[in-house]
Amino acid sequence: MTPSPIGVPWLRSGFRIETLLVALVLGVVLAWVVLGAVLNGVLRLLFTALFDAASARRLAEGVTGTFLISLSSIGLGTPVGFVLAYGFRGLQSRAPRVLRYASWTVLYAALAMPAYLLIFWMGTFLFPRPNRALIAIAALALNLAVFVAKIVYGGFGAVPLGQMEAARASGAHGVKLALGFEIPAVLRAVRAAITVEWATTLKLSSLVGVIGATDIMQVVMEQDLRTYHPGVYVIVFVVYWVLITPLLVWSDRRDTTQ
Repeated sequence: MTPSPIGVPWLRSGFRIETLLVALVLGVVLAWVVLGAVLNGVLRLLFTALFDAASARRLAEGVTGTFLISLSSIGLGTPVGFVLAYGFRGLQSRAPRVLRYASWTVLYAALAMPAYLLIFWMGTFLFPRPNRALIAIAALALNLAVFVAKIVYGGFGAVPLGQMEAARASGAHGVKLALGFEIPAVLRAVRAAITVEWATTLKLSSLVGVIGATDIMQVVMEQDLRTYHPGVYVIVFVVYWVLITPLLVWSDRRDTTQ
């Protein structure tokens, strides 16, 4: 088979994107199970040295829940945001004016929706019975997707039109053009903004306790009520500092090396 002319080795003639999507879903599920079990075990050992067994178990569950909910929300919300951005661009370029105005109205309404309210509504009214962690992931992913869509839509303008025409002339079209050229170019332009949204999603995971999902904030509040020691909230700060700082440092280092 002839390699893709846009320099992405796995985007070859005859490649089935469905294969990648199935493998990605299976990989995420497997990573969820393995990573959750390993992380929970390590954290229980760590917290056992500082707290009683019951507290150590709950704190480990809280940190693990926060990590997995945040990671899953980012992993789901980011690609959905790109899909929404492409759909929104299609509406703006081909739809009648009334639909274009309606799409902007819906977008601004979604951007204005408080994350707390979105989590509460989805967990209380729309889907009251399923797993609370899954509802929290869906709500945070939807919240992130809307912001990513707005950022990516603006990033389309950063891709030089001449380079897009050259890619098309070399035989890149459709999925190959998007995955092999346009999306990498857009990511280079908007990576810093998306990274900030990822960090915000990590922090918003502290709200999922409103629907009963297990996260570090909910567990620490339980510990505070049981021990009447507000110092346990320091754990919350440490957890989010450990999660967010490497993400921002990575983004800053990428910016300085380009």
